[in-house]
Amino acid sequence: MLSFLRNQKVKKRIYLVLAIAVIASFGVSGLLISQDDKKSASAVGHLHGKKISLQDYLASYKAVDHQARIMYGQAFDQVRTYINFKGEAWDRLLLLSYAKKNSIRASDREVVQWIGQQSFLQTRGQFDDRLYKMFVTEYLKVDPRRFEEEIREMLTIGKIQEKLESKIQLNDTELKELYVQQQGDRDIEYVVYSTPEDTTAISDEQLKQIYPLYQNVLTEPEKVKILYLLVPNDKEAELKSAVTDNKSSISALVAAHGLEAVQSDYFTKNESIPGVGLVNEIMDKSFSLPVKGSSGWIRIPTGLCKIEVTDKIAAKVLSFEESKEQLTKIYTHQQQVQTSVQKLTELSKDLKASDFKKFASEQKLEIKSMKSLKADSYIAGIGPSDTIRKALATIKEGDITKPVAVPSGAALVKVIKNSEIDLEKFEAAKKEFSKKILREKSQAEMEKLLEGLRKELKPNLTLLKEIFPEEETTK
Repeated sequence: MLSFLRNQKVKKRIYLVLAIAVIASFGVSGLLISQDDKKSASAVGHLHGKKISLQDYLASYKAVDHQARIMYGQAFDQVRTYINFKGEAWDRLLLLSYAKKNSIRASDREVVQWIGQQSFLQTRGQFDDRLYKMFVTEYLKVDPRRFEEEIREMLTIGKIQEKLESKIQLNDTELKELYVQQQGDRDIEYVVYSTPEDTTAISDEQLKQIYPLYQNVLTEPEKVKILYLLVPNDKEAELKSAVTDNKSSISALVAAHGLEAVQSDYFTKNESIPGVGLVNEIMDKSFSLPVKGSSGWIRIPTGLCKIEVTDKIAAKVLSFEESKEQLTKIYTHQQQVQTSVQKLTELSKDLKASDFKKFASEQKLEIKSMKSLKADSYIAGIGPSDTIRKALATIKEGDITKPVAVPSGAALVKVIKNSEIDLEKFEAAKKEFSKKILREKSQAEMEKLLEGLRKELKPNLTLLKEIFPEEETTK
């Protein structure tokens, strides 16, 4: 259908955001469903009275899996437990059904252009037919026509959001109000609520659930061991011939001048070296030189120092067993923050902004205030302002946020005053800011559309439980 794609050559770069494939057989939770299996034609659900086959659902599931793998790359294993593959597979089917009903469809030309413009399918800026075939047939293991049809479906879903965005109108007054809320300085009052940490023992299974998320962070840092000579300031004149010799090795200098070399223990970049201290240049040389490599004489506060790297231990990712102590602290803290948010949500369920002080008094929470909250502000008792500013993005003057997760628990924030905006800055940022707001509003409209479509879906829970026996089957 799109055979002429293989002859197209393009230069513009568009990064890959989705690649979709459905393999001939698909294994889920120990159950193998092939295209020849009678069960593959079974109805996994109905939408507007029309059947959704199990084969169609598994195809959509696989498409979501490929999208996540390519979007997250090497981080896929860390985030996969947080991706609702089953729910996303349903949403994809619902949106494609909506697109068909509303005559929304990506053209052959758009499919060709999208594939041809992906930099990972190019060699020296030109579309590479060999690379394309390898990617599709060997990596994704699909027929090119099937791959191209999946790309059409991806672009079709994108067109739905474009259509929703085209209907959104933004006037200058609304744009200025949103700019003030998201970009302007604010005077705020806030309270922080914390529940005690749960001291219940945490099982290995619970820790294993979060280990992939922190696996690349929980590391043992690189360590080095050095041999060094130190000539104190008051001995430099006496040992002038030694400290002006930058060619001889430490062992040769020791033999020639009767000096004493010191062998250090292993140390990391953040640890002080006994007898030398935490000297930037010494640290830089220690970790940049190869084993048996040596430096020239380096000036430090106490004199002149020359080093030789005697051994290195590379940084390594800690195993699950080695990480358990740190994972326990992370898990315990996460649970404490989650519990704090849930509890504060219950307590503030019917809270009005005008009763903020009364609420704080009843709950014995200290009201703190801050003037001119900025993007780079540090909020006492909370920390950096990023999370709070995001929560305040849609909050008007005089209103309060919903409970916000913060490092020490949960916070409620009231906007006391919004600052006046710099009109010149607003005008300069207006075009890009307007695009950002349109994206946010269209995403909200897309979610609203999906909520309506989900209500029309009637899944076959019995069959889904057979396919996913240990998990919930819908959102």
